[in-house]
Amino acid sequence: MTGSIFITLPNSFSIRNVVYTGAVTKLARSYDGQVVLLAPAGWELPVDIGLPSNVVAEPLPPLKKISVAKILQKSLANRFYRINETDSIRARRHSERIKTPIRYFFLNASLVQPLPRSRTIFRALKTVESKIFRAPGSVRQLFDRYKPTLVVATDANTMHEYAIQRHASRTGVRTAAFVRSWDVPTTKGWFPVVPDYVITWNRLVASQVREMYDLDEQQVLQVGVPQFDVYGSTPEENMRDRFLKRLGLDPELNTALFATCPPRIRDDEPLLVKRLIEHLPPATNLIIRIHPQDQRERWAGIDSERIVFQVPGQPGIFEDGGRLMDQNDLSELRDTIASSDVVICTWSTISIDTCALDIPNVIPDFDASPRPNKLSVHRYRELTHVKTISESGAVFVATSNEEFLAGILEAFEDPGKRSVQRQRLREIMCEPLDGRSAERLAEALRSLAR
Repeated sequence: MTGSIFITLPNSFSIRNVVYTGAVTKLARSYDGQVVLLAPAGWELPVDIGLPSNVVAEPLPPLKKISVAKILQKSLANRFYRINETDSIRARRHSERIKTPIRYFFLNASLVQPLPRSRTIFRALKTVESKIFRAPGSVRQLFDRYKPTLVVATDANTMHEYAIQRHASRTGVRTAAFVRSWDVPTTKGWFPVVPDYVITWNRLVASQVREMYDLDEQQVLQVGVPQFDVYGSTPEENMRDRFLKRLGLDPELNTALFATCPPRIRDDEPLLVKRLIEHLPPATNLIIRIHPQDQRERWAGIDSERIVFQVPGQPGIFEDGGRLMDQNDLSELRDTIASSDVVICTWSTISIDTCALDIPNVIPDFDASPRPNKLSVHRYRELTHVKTISESGAVFVATSNEEFLAGILEAFEDPGKRSVQRQRLREIMCEPLDGRSAERLAEALRSLAR
């Protein structure tokens, strides 16, 4: 009998990237055993995407809020970040120390004492952590019932999948992790349980993972970006005109898309947009797309007949508060970017989306109101993964209101100016862009399960 494949889906992004891209459907159609999706309690299998009958859903067992293993993991993570320190990790630590000093002291600084960069202490604590772990009864029951041959984590740098991954490791079940974003290795790359195999978007992330974990080349696989598969198809004729008219916008006018970020990343965006509206040419459409972890209420003070708001996804049941996006939201994002003359965002994955579709991108790298340097938006440019974009020349980086408007006007007047640089960045971050990344992810999981 063929063993099952466990895929843990702890948040809305994991479900979008693996379920709504078609990866699970493609995997299940060519696999003899069951594919068990472990998601937060209350999430149900979608009925409108053609999932085969061998796909089942089970609640993801919650982790205890306090446990010795969890405390050890927090210490190990902080020690790991000091041993493998990057510009991103250093900048994040400085920001946490300023914003939440008490939390930083008790959950970061104190837990790495003594000798925070000692590899000997790190290895000793890791041995203790792996030995004291006891799988909850709910985890053991899942393994007894479905007898998995492969356990796949889709957000493996968090603790949400820790119990499943650790029990698999302890019982000899093969493990894999799908790194869901471009920033994970250098910003938050600690794996509570180091998997047997890691699946990444591209060669850049793969090389970072291999270096940080000393993995062999055959342990790290590259499949592309499943949620970018929608970018691999040729847009329909007159798509832009039809799409903008559906939004109530004039397709003859220049169109700017402002993609927001979560308030914890940047809380001054509404003020930034208010000033932008004052200076944009009158004959300009403006679409404001609300991030899945942002709220429409934050933008209540923005009101203009020139603005259309998009609020993608459905409110979910997830700890991160993010809305759940499905395949229709992925297509809508593609059509929105492709219909825009310029996309505005702050050091976001959206910059990679714009390169995939060869659309100009402007980054407002300045604060709408004064703030300390360590809390300024400038700090994001210090992050390792952001440097890949900022140093590529593929985006217009604005450091003032004047440059911000100049970058937008440049995109309106000369959209092809940075096209070559966008092509180069696309090749680094998301090639091959052929609409088959979900298929490659499914094939990688099927191969590992066998």
